[in-house]
Amino acid sequence: MTDESNLFGTGSFGDQFGGANSTNVKLLIDDALATTGIGSNDLRYRDTALRFANQIYLTILKGRHWKFMNKELFVETKAPVQTGSVDVVQGSHRVESFNDQAIWNSNILGGLFQVDGLEDFYRISKVESAAKLQITPGYVRDSAEDQSYTIAFDRIKLDAKVQDVRSVAITGYREIKPMGLQQFRAMKSQRAGLTGPPEWYTISEQNPQDGSMVLELYPCPEKLYSVHIEYTERPIRLEDSESCYMVIPPEHYDVILLGLQAKIYKDQNNMVAFKETNTEAAQAWIRMVGDQELTDSRAKIMHARNYFHRHRKRRFPGFYGLKWFGKVDD
Repeated sequence: MTDESNLFGTGSFGDQFGGANSTNVKLLIDDALATTGIGSNDLRYRDTALRFANQIYLTILKGRHWKFMNKELFVETKAPVQTGSVDVVQGSHRVESFNDQAIWNSNILGGLFQVDGLEDFYRISKVESAAKLQITPGYVRDSAEDQSYTIAFDRIKLDAKVQDVRSVAITGYREIKPMGLQQFRAMKSQRAGLTGPPEWYTISEQNPQDGSMVLELYPCPEKLYSVHIEYTERPIRLEDSESCYMVIPPEHYDVILLGLQAKIYKDQNNMVAFKETNTEAAQAWIRMVGDQELTDSRAKIMHARNYFHRHRKRRFPGFYGLKWFGKVDD
């Protein structure tokens, strides 16, 4: 997986602005503490300031569709594996190879197993050894020995930093279409064994702990493809470090600094300074959201929505008045 964007929350800064022009989080906290009369070596207040900074930072990033949160990456699908032959048993979840040609490992986990010449696909749920694997569901055809097979790969696991997928395209082919999971499953069940350049994708899995997603493609790629993915990056927490930078562009640095100062003043119960600084922070926010160069108006794809069979609404819904219900003479 090759990420064409820079990381944020680390030593690298967003790809539009450059780390040399931005302020690291340690310096942000130093400035806020100095302005509010607190020593930069006060570790207790540094922790408090970092907590306040994260509250402001994450709230701002979630408040709009920011262009500086749009990133892209290139990934490659895996080419199908066709090495040796296998024995299959009707009703069994185990597939074995006895000719010492199969060298299976964790790289095939989650792939699709298929006996050549048959339409059936089975998801590989476990790799027991270099010559034994488990499939789901159990094998439904007649038992057979020494069968040639194919292991294909229709899934792409995305890093947890990917929050929303904006578009998926096969490099050199076309952009492929999003589809809701239920509709995707119904379409795929009609011809599960279809292979070729992918035309549709869905989000088939999402990790509840870190939010990482799995994209599933259809038809199943019959060879290696380069896939270009545009996405919105997931906001991550700041750290009190010289190597940690905010993705907010440097010209709007005051949004964070003034908001942080206001929270510290309130924590100190200095309400006069709090009200004045909070007003300045609100004005800085208005300037930032009014910056047309920062906001992204592109529509967000809703993966559960059926884009191909939309019902047409009535052109003029509502009450038409009593005149429409008058008697009509023949």
